[in-house]
Amino acid sequence: MNFGEFTLSGEPQQPITPTLSPHIPTIAAFSSQCASLSRRLLRLFAQALAISPSASGAEYFTPSHTSTNGPSGSILRLLYYPPISSGDYDPSTDIRAGAHSDYGSLTLLFQHGGASGLEILSPGARGWSPVPVVPEAICVNIGDLLSYWTAGLLRSTVHRVVVPEDQAGERYSMAYFCHPVDSTPLGGIPSEVVRDRGERGANERGSVITAAEHLKSRLAATYGWKS
Repeated sequence: MNFGEFTLSGEPQQPITPTLSPHIPTIAAFSSQCASLSRRLLRLFAQALAISPSASGAEYFTPSHTSTNGPSGSILRLLYYPPISSGDYDPSTDIRAGAHSDYGSLTLLFQHGGASGLEILSPGARGWSPVPVVPEAICVNIGDLLSYWTAGLLRSTVHRVVVPEDQAGERYSMAYFCHPVDSTPLGGIPSEVVRDRGERGANERGSVITAAEHLKSRLAATYGWKS
């Protein structure tokens, strides 16, 4: 179940199933907390990138990730993977979520205790590595947009969800995909760290694209959409 941004009064902007309707205040509050935590993390990223004080320093990313400044592609997703019977499952070919990278700035992943199966593609030829489920911890993942915006210095991670041999039961998780406001220009970041160590991305592009245009390009690449 995907929830887009909620209204200022905490209402969803989409039809909601009767099962979830009584829980909307809790879900809306949780989504707001995820957005707040995302901004806190982005402040730390801005500090690490030593963004110029004249460009708002640690608050460089904050306005572009504040919902009152415009709509964005941010989504709260409630995920349920049903149990798999041994007769219907081939561990050599069947996985729960195929290899992909996330599109936005960053992702907050909340996993139910014991619900392992997340794997990341390690650099080089090391292949897939399991990501442990740490009780009461949030898994944070860089998205494609932030990778592009920082010229590849902060890299998005390709990941997938498999079924461990001893955990073919149901799996629950929640993911908050944080995106900037659609109109945000993804120009070169005023950071010597990015300019010195970045590779490909906003620094090398002749024209500036917006967050909405970046998201559209990623969706087109994934699903074969044409403009």
